[in-house]
Amino acid sequence: ITEKRLAHIFTEFSESGSDYEHQGTGLGLPIVKQLLDQMDSEIILNSTRGKGTEASFLLWFDLPQGINGQVEEKTVSKFSFQHKNILVVDDNKINLLVTKKTLEKHGAHVTVANSGMEGIELAQKRRPDLILMDINMPGMNGYETTEKIRSNGITIPILALTAVEREKIMIKNTNNLFNDFIIKPYKNEEFLQLISNHLQRSRIRSTV
Repeated sequence: ITEKRLAHIFTEFSESGSDYEHQGTGLGLPIVKQLLDQMDSEIILNSTRGKGTEASFLLWFDLPQGINGQVEEKTVSKFSFQHKNILVVDDNKINLLVTKKTLEKHGAHVTVANSGMEGIELAQKRRPDLILMDINMPGMNGYETTEKIRSNGITIPILALTAVEREKIMIKNTNNLFNDFIIKPYKNEEFLQLISNHLQRSRIRSTV
């Protein structure tokens, strides 16, 4: 791979520079990069045109030790979404996969929707505990999708996922469609904490 094309190799469906007209890197490398980013690591590529490419990364894990080096029981995460159903609406397949894996790691049951229309149908059918809604989607954007979901009588927390500045989103959120906002790129800890907060508030309201 040429040095010039290495700079774009983590872009979705980027061209690899081979002689095949439609050859590309697809989704594999972008997914790997995002997963490593969430684990505070990075992927390193060493490539020589015509010879080959080597990819490497380094991950660090804490290993609790018991007596005589025996591994003790696993450390429990402070975030637990057991028995919680979360709907993620996003047209970006990489974002869907990464978000789904992150939430499932903490016990959530995750349903994904690739469009606004699909999100409306699944929100009505599955009745999730919380919805993560991407703002910028083709066809029906996050505002329109959320407005339709709210019109169906669904009052659960809906959190907007967006790369737009928070102030701009708040101005457009005049009807209080969204309960909160998650600004991309976000830190994993903050992302999970915000979801946890809204799930807890929702549970308290439902028991009052």
